[in-house]
Amino acid sequence: MNAFLQDLRYGLRLLVKNPVFAVIAVVTLALGIGANTAIFSVVNAVLLRAMPFNEPEQLVRPATVRMNETNGRGSISYADFLDWQEETAIFSHVACYSFSTAVLIPGDEPERIRVALVTAEFFDVLGAPMLLGRSFTAEEGKSGAPVVVISHDLWRRRFNGDPNVIGQKFPTAARATTIIGVTQPKLHYPEEVEAWIPMARAYTVESFPDMLRRDNFIFQSIARLRPGVSPLQASDRLAAIARHINRENPNIRQDASARAYPLIDYSIQPEVRRGLWVLLGAVGFVLLIACVNLANLLLARAAGREREVAIRLALGAGRWRIARQLLTESLLVGLLGGACGLLSAWWGTDLLVRFAPGQIPRLNETGNDASVLGFTLLLSLATAVAIGLIPALQSSRPDLNSSLKESSRGAAGSLRGLRARSALVVAEVALALVLLAGAGLMIKSSMLLTRVEPGFNTSNVLTFEVSINDQRYDTEEKRADVYQRFAQSLKAVPGVQAAAGSTWAAFSCAKAPPNRPQRPIISARGMS
Repeated sequence: MNAFLQDLRYGLRLLVKNPVFAVIAVVTLALGIGANTAIFSVVNAVLLRAMPFNEPEQLVRPATVRMNETNGRGSISYADFLDWQEETAIFSHVACYSFSTAVLIPGDEPERIRVALVTAEFFDVLGAPMLLGRSFTAEEGKSGAPVVVISHDLWRRRFNGDPNVIGQKFPTAARATTIIGVTQPKLHYPEEVEAWIPMARAYTVESFPDMLRRDNFIFQSIARLRPGVSPLQASDRLAAIARHINRENPNIRQDASARAYPLIDYSIQPEVRRGLWVLLGAVGFVLLIACVNLANLLLARAAGREREVAIRLALGAGRWRIARQLLTESLLVGLLGGACGLLSAWWGTDLLVRFAPGQIPRLNETGNDASVLGFTLLLSLATAVAIGLIPALQSSRPDLNSSLKESSRGAAGSLRGLRARSALVVAEVALALVLLAGAGLMIKSSMLLTRVEPGFNTSNVLTFEVSINDQRYDTEEKRADVYQRFAQSLKAVPGVQAAAGSTWAAFSCAKAPPNRPQRPIISARGMS
């Protein structure tokens, strides 16, 4: 230990005496390690970190698929959900949910939030206890009681973290609703939902007669498997149920089947998963280039210290002692670069989260936790070994006879060093060429995508979704009237040439599910 501390002090003195080399080495490593740490923090939050539920490996997403297909549409019919609830040998809990919105009115300005309409079993499926209050009872789920569970973020943002929020009124324009629970932090399921209300408040057989149609795939489902039951076994049972339903409903159900997807796999689209791993690999190449570059610098620096190393060897120092000294110096550079890289990663992670596509799930959980700190430490140590190993081995085996002669100092060592540096330069150029080729292909693909004609004129078109108070406008006639009046008001705005409404925006869905009540998408075209 004393020898290591001595080597560490000696290496620190050398870095202080060579500030230009020290700054270049630390900054180079900081950029490479910082980029890798920032990307890993996103990969860790989205792909690696366990979901914040009890035994998340037991959670599955039952989904409707076509016969002989593996990718489901994600939606189900409510009648199928009722059948699945009877499968107590497969599922311990099954829940159904759909989406809606709510407008919070008190405060500086109205705020629209995403709401999930859920059955009473929803939080039992997740196995996530409430931070405050409780979840829904079976009776509240059946009757559609005016109660709501809010997210931790909404509680902090709109209620200032008031511990007495339970029993207060939920500030929406709809009918009076009482807050009964606050979820744990980071519980965002479904994604971006900030409030959960009983489904029966919006969907009942009386108000929505098509609710029990077998071909009305407008709901979502989540289930918890019984211990010892695998997703494959659950899928086989769901497929058997679907075949029975198809036989009983041949006119509307012919090729429908069902599967149970592990929740973590279903929540993350394959292209998102592949994209994150590719991005992590790309920044890994950047770090490799930085390591090769620094190894080359250390070799060149070691060439100037060859006589010093030869003298130490002549005085009795072992080659392992010399190699350890040089590795300690590279370790010091690696740790300094890792510390600076971690600081830059905090800033880089915020940028990644801010500019990342919105469809990446769990992105809001990105942060520099213990896993990220451990990754940075291991990466710094591996980088230190990578940049210092070749120079240490090369410098610890000098030709003493040549190195100690003043007239031929460094001749033989320079030849060996030249070969090593040439090999490193070749490796560095090869790695850079791979990255440049990939970047060029990505830029070309992006440029080609921007030139794709969508089939209509997108110039000066503004599209937005409209939400109204369903309690106030409780019939189709009232809702149609308010949307028509809204479109007419838009047309009267100076600069607006045309305005119209539709249930689906362009490119939002290839085919709308049947019998699904939609909130109109309003589009308006302005003058150039």
